Amino acid sequence: MAPTPISEFNEVYFQFLKFIKSNMEDSTFKTFYRKNKFMRETNPKFFIRTWYNRIGSKYHAQVMNRDISFFLNKSYEDDVSDSGESNLLLKYINKFKESYDTLNVEIKENFLNYIIILTDKSFVYYK
Repeated sequence: MAPTPISEFNEVYFQFLKFIKSNMEDSTFKTFYRKNKFMRETNPKFFIRTWYNRIGSKYHAQVMNRDISFFLNKSYEDDVSDSGESNLLLKYINKFKESYDTLNVEIKENFLNYIIILTDKSFVYYK
């Protein structure tokens, strides 16, 4: 059976989480990761819908143009305020923003490529 757009998105999303986990020292990320795995089993569309609503529909142009300065200078308070995991998610966003200048180029490129792929997949799915 061929993969569905939902399963393809989720596969990339979890690769992205593993990438983050391997490049960030934070003990609470494991809990965040486990909650995401549980959510994938109970509501597989959750991730693509959430990504599209919070990123794809709002920032598609900036992501596809690789406008990293836009994201580094943006406050994400409004984007995650209604998320049940909002404080945790905001913590990881801010942690990445704070460490961005110290990351090596390969990590920055991989991170951005994941964002681009996930944004594009969510945008195409809902358009």
